[in-house]
Amino acid sequence: MNFRTTGLAAVLAVFCIGLTAQTTSRLSGTVTDPSGAAVPAATVQVLLPGATAPVATTQTNEEGSFNFVGLNPGIFDLSVESSGFGTQVLRGLRI
Repeated sequence: MNFRTTGLAAVLAVFCIGLTAQTTSRLSGTVTDPSGAAVPAATVQVLLPGATAPVATTQTNEEGSFNFVGLNPGIFDLSVESSGFGTQVLRGLRI
């Protein structure tokens, strides 16, 4: 998925795994810049649609990867923020 803002852009690959017969899900992905380089230390937040307070927050590791476990299934927005890239939001993510 390619998100563009004025200036720089970030590419966010998101993988949603819904675990059947269980009540929680996992959300993981990788944040990269337009050249494909990892974006470490980006802040990644899971939010309910329209909410300002995150359900969960983490930072990407040195490979640009992030992982959320124990999320209740539902529809969420995913926000990624990094210095020099601004904030990118993926809306309506079903997990």
